[in-house]
Amino acid sequence: MIKEGQPPPTANSQQLSAKSHLPTVDALRGFAALSVCVFHYTNGTLPRIQFPGLLDTFVWGYYGVMVFFVLSGFIIPYSLARRSYSARSFGSFFGKRLLRLAPPSYVILLFTLGQLYAADRWLHSPNHYTATLSWARVLHNFTYTIPFTGYKWLNNIYWTLAVEFQFYLLIGLLFRPLTRNKYTFLVGGVLLNLGYYLPWLQPVGFFRESSVFLLGLAVFMYYEEKLGSRELALALVVLTGLNYVQHDGQTVVFGLGTALALLLLTIRHPAALWLGRISYSLYLTHILVGTTLEVVLVRLLGGTPLGHPLVLLAICLGSALGVAYLFYRLVERPFVKLANCVFRPRGT
Repeated sequence: MIKEGQPPPTANSQQLSAKSHLPTVDALRGFAALSVCVFHYTNGTLPRIQFPGLLDTFVWGYYGVMVFFVLSGFIIPYSLARRSYSARSFGSFFGKRLLRLAPPSYVILLFTLGQLYAADRWLHSPNHYTATLSWARVLHNFTYTIPFTGYKWLNNIYWTLAVEFQFYLLIGLLFRPLTRNKYTFLVGGVLLNLGYYLPWLQPVGFFRESSVFLLGLAVFMYYEEKLGSRELALALVVLTGLNYVQHDGQTVVFGLGTALALLLLTIRHPAALWLGRISYSLYLTHILVGTTLEVVLVRLLGGTPLGHPLVLLAICLGSALGVAYLFYRLVERPFVKLANCVFRPRGT
């Protein structure tokens, strides 16, 4: 049923609903989060389970980040279009995203600070993790503004949250002019990608990743019937070329692969959808969980459990999934509900 005041769905938007592409988005989110988790566990976060076989096998997991960016480029405009969004609703849109996503990340930052102090006090680490802490560094971590300073992230995954919030700001302000038709999409896409080459915009990480986000936006334009099939194909070819020039071949594979998955696949497997549901929580918590378990299972108990790094990897992955589910239920989901309550669509 179409509510009064809402535009009728286009043929392609009906096709999108019929093909259940939104569950596919959830499944792809889950894949992306799990990929990043495995990458971190085998390529630096947990030194005791690094060995050449794991390094080579899971190094691709880093590119789960690119999957997230393509999905955001698609699903955020898709959501705005369903709500007949205009710039007057920017405050509500951005406030809702902030309330949904920021508080859970703040919880993890607080736990991360506690972990650093505990490591210095009880493990007598020679690294002195808290030596470089300052109120300014902590504040910039909480406001996702580290790229504009000389400080470092407390948790390395937060650079992607900074990029995501930059995208929310830009798409919230530019959504209507950028997506009005294929010509505005072309001009807007070119201007956004030019930011990649402007030195004074380098701290704004979105511009470095703009060609990845634009893949998702191109798919959105196709389903809104603002790009035809040939125009979409041309857009994907051009953006894939930009991704190769500005990034690398792996970004091409994961970026284009995600765009094609949005176009061609329907994923409804319960396990994939469950993983997608907890993907943000998994993304936030996995480094904290893994590094804590490494201390407990390796340093305090002595040696790698059962003598093989794969066992520790399996324990850390299973624990990360369990903690992510609890974090989703106890922290993330309440803030999702609060955001939906505080920022209700007009007329409800």
